[in-house]
Amino acid sequence: MRSELMRLKRDTVTGRITVASAATLPARDRPSWHTKATLAVAAAAALAVLSITWLYLTQGHVKTFDSVAVLPFANAGGDASMEYLSDGITESLIGSLSQIPRLRVIAPSTVFTYKGRKLEPHKIGQELKVAAVVQGKVTKLGETLVIEADLVNAVDDTELWGEHYRRKMGDVFAVQSDIAREIADKLRLHLTGEEEKRLTKHYTESPEAYQLYLKGLYNSKQFSKEGLEKGSEYFRQAIDKDPNYALAYDGLAYNYGVVVDWLVPPRDAMPRTKMFAEKALEVDDTLGDAHNWLGAVYFWYDYNPAAAEKEFKRALELSPNDAEAHGIYGWYLVAMKRFDEGIAESERGRN
Repeated sequence: MRSELMRLKRDTVTGRITVASAATLPARDRPSWHTKATLAVAAAAALAVLSITWLYLTQGHVKTFDSVAVLPFANAGGDASMEYLSDGITESLIGSLSQIPRLRVIAPSTVFTYKGRKLEPHKIGQELKVAAVVQGKVTKLGETLVIEADLVNAVDDTELWGEHYRRKMGDVFAVQSDIAREIADKLRLHLTGEEEKRLTKHYTESPEAYQLYLKGLYNSKQFSKEGLEKGSEYFRQAIDKDPNYALAYDGLAYNYGVVVDWLVPPRDAMPRTKMFAEKALEVDDTLGDAHNWLGAVYFWYDYNPAAAEKEFKRALELSPNDAEAHGIYGWYLVAMKRFDEGIAESERGRN
C-alpha cells in the first residue's frame, strides 16, 4: 500500500478521472494537518467499533455465572455460643439463592463438609463443579455484628465482589438480604421483580424470633437427641415471639420428620410432622421444604401416592435447585417402580 494520501482528480477537458498523490497536488489541494488528524481519529473510531462488534459477535453477552457454593461462614470471634449465627447465615443464604431458577446452589449437607477446611476457591470449584464460591466470616463485638462476605470466581480465584457490614444484632436478617441481592447482581442473573422479591423475603419482622429460629436450626442440625430437643424448644420460642413465623413451623415439621423410627414411633411423629407442615403452608404456601415434608407423610404414612407426588412437584416448582427436594422425589419415583425417572431425578439432585 502506498504511504502517501491519494486523491481523485477529474480532467476538466476529457472528463477522465485519475488518481493523484498528495505530493503531486497543488499546495491548496494538499490535505492540511487538520484533515490528517480528522482522518486519523475517524479511522481509530472505526477500528474501535469493528473491534467491539467482533467481540460481541464472537463472545456474546457478558458471562453469567450459573452455579455457586456458599461455604460455611467462619465464626471469627471464637465465641462458641455464636456458632449458631455463622451457620444460620450460611443456611439462610443458601435457602434464599435456591429460589433463583437459573442458579444451581450446592446443598447445605454438602457445603458443611468444608467447615473449618482451608482450600482455594478454584479447588472447591473443581470438586463441586461450580462457577463461583461465597466465603465469609461473622464477628460479634458487643451488640455490634460484623459480617464480611466475598464472592470469588472459582476458575481463576479473582474476587467478583466483597463487602464489610457493621450492623446491630437486630439487623441481621436485613444484612442477609443485602448479601443475597449483591451476590445475585454480581453473578449477573438479571432477576425479575418476583424473583428479587423472593430472594430478599423476610419471613418475620421480629429479630428475636429470627435469632431463636437460627438457634433451633443450628441445634437440630447436630442430629442428636439433645440437639433435636433443644432445636424444637427454640422453634417453639420463635413461634411465641411471632405466631405467623412459617419457617419455625417448618422447623418443627423437619424435627419430627427426622426422629421418626429413631427416637419417636411413626404413630406419634408423623401426625406431628403433618400438622406443622400444614401450619407452615397455611401461613406461607411458598415454602418448598414444608411441601416436601407433607409429601413424605402422604406417601410413607398415609399411603396416598397421588397426593404425595403433587406435593413433591410443588416443592420443586418453588425451589427448582433444591438438591434434597430432587432426592426425595427420586426416592418416591423409584418406590413407584418408575426407575428411569427416579434415577434421573436423583442425578439432578447430585448435580
